[in-house]
Amino acid sequence: MENYGLVHDSADLRKLMQEHPGCPVVVLANEESACLDYAWTYCSRVRCAMSQILDIVTPYDNEENVFTDREEFRDAIAEAIDDEHPCYTDAELEEAVEAEYKKYEEYWRDVIAIYASN
Repeated sequence: MENYGLVHDSADLRKLMQEHPGCPVVVLANEESACLDYAWTYCSRVRCAMSQILDIVTPYDNEENVFTDREEFRDAIAEAIDDEHPCYTDAELEEAVEAEYKKYEEYWRDVIAIYASN
């Protein structure tokens, strides 16, 4: 008999939780994880790692996604400022981006991320 492969060893998760007892746990499921036929879907591929998330709604995320990469966030800020101020020099743009980026520093959170997919 073959099992479904849905039961996973949780040693990595336990280790991360012991090493980072104050960190919240977040679950990220990719689009392949969803099954519209059922309210809940089991995931066959699961891994965990330390990560960071920007835990605040920003004007750069369209309220649809959460930034998990600081460089992607910086790029989104730069694109928005460049669209709003196309006459800025490179130096002015960089200065404006850095000032805006610093406003969000306190909202980056270390998390234990569980990544699930099928």
